[in-house]
Amino acid sequence: MRTPQGHVRRRGGSYQIAVPLGRDPITGRYRYAYESAGSAEEAEAKKAELIEQISQGRQPQTKATVSDLLDRWLGVAELELNTRAGYEGYIERVIRPVLGSMKLRELEVRVDILDVLYAELHRCRRLCGGRELVDHRPIGRGRRKENGEPDHDCDERCRPHRCRPLEPASIAQIHSILRRAFNFAVKWRWMKENPARLATVPRNTAEMSDPPTPAEAMRLLEAAEASSPDLAVFVWLVMVTGARRGELCALRWTDIDVAEQDLLIERAYAVRQGTKVIKSTKTHQKRRLAVDTGTIETLAEHLERCRKRAEQAGGVLEEDGYVFSRDGFGELRSVKVTVVPAARSPFARAGSSDPMSALNSLQMVLSAASDDVPVPTVTIVGSDPR
Repeated sequence: MRTPQGHVRRRGGSYQIAVPLGRDPITGRYRYAYESAGSAEEAEAKKAELIEQISQGRQPQTKATVSDLLDRWLGVAELELNTRAGYEGYIERVIRPVLGSMKLRELEVRVDILDVLYAELHRCRRLCGGRELVDHRPIGRGRRKENGEPDHDCDERCRPHRCRPLEPASIAQIHSILRRAFNFAVKWRWMKENPARLATVPRNTAEMSDPPTPAEAMRLLEAAEASSPDLAVFVWLVMVTGARRGELCALRWTDIDVAEQDLLIERAYAVRQGTKVIKSTKTHQKRRLAVDTGTIETLAEHLERCRKRAEQAGGVLEEDGYVFSRDGFGELRSVKVTVVPAARSPFARAGSSDPMSALNSLQMVLSAASDDVPVPTVTIVGSDPR
């Protein structure tokens, strides 16, 4: 590779340095690395430094910011739908507003900024900095006018801001995003070192789960059965298998082995921003769950109900259709987000105001089972790395 020459020109009271990088192989445009200096001597020194970096194969991105890096990284990173949606949320809510305009080369020598950011988030998730803010009511909270004010009329529900710490698990997610993006910056030679490797992340200690008692779980099951037999089957499977909602929404009749009395969990249904996909499980591993005779009989009754519905609608139930289907023929899977609204009314009657928490906590009900409540035991065939 021929050593680049570069040039220095005076612009007002400063000097601009430009060193050629060659043509971009994708766009075909000629690229330059730019720098600025306050004197001619400083400009010559910086030009020599740029030339040395380019000659060594390190591409200087002297003006690249954290926002530039995040945009480029998101364009090439292989992320699943749910993961990408979660990462983009953290980037837009926290990372970009705070670090977006910061140059990467500045962050290389100011690694303390990440420690300060994590510490402030651990103190206040809104990063209020001691300012007097308002915690606006949920409706319209995300919409803003051109002047930055909330797009709604405040009432008694909009109250003076009270600091609430961001959960350590969320701070760890933000740190993971920055670490992964900076790894790409190092690989692309935009930075020499990854500053996130030196940052201190708050300790993430898992809280003790508080699952419902077997009696409470049975009350939820009875309320679901009184509302809808399909919802009752869904809740029962959550209880006896511990499967996630998305996994059960993607369960097909061919995944049920009646002879061996087990279920195969190998896929999940996800919805993000209107995009609906069938994807691999959260752990990216299949697992086969052995269930009791009563659960197999419950599924057989559910299958017979589905077949009768299909016949009444003038069709035939698909042999490999979805176990929980919204079209009656097993061709369209049940939408995961509709499971929670469907559970709201019966679960409220059973004493639970949050159906999503109730469904999630039912996954842990087996660990709380006792001899006086008939909750069957599930054997996991293979491994479930959760």
